[in-house]
Amino acid sequence: MIISKKYMLLLVYSFLTAIFLGLISHYLILEKYSIIESVLIYFPVGVFISFINQTQRDRNLNNPH
Repeated sequence: MIISKKYMLLLVYSFLTAIFLGLISHYLILEKYSIIESVLIYFPVGVFISFINQTQRDRNLNNPH
């Protein structure tokens, strides 16, 4: 099974966003969770943000100004 480049980048962006938000929340907001738990908590948020960004990129490619 070959995964297209678009969805591979979406997965990478989701992981990076989740790690970034998890580290921020661990060190600034919620120190009661471990770093791994913080990243896992924010993974769905990272996926959501990545889908929104990908949708905007697709719109810009299909509808250039």
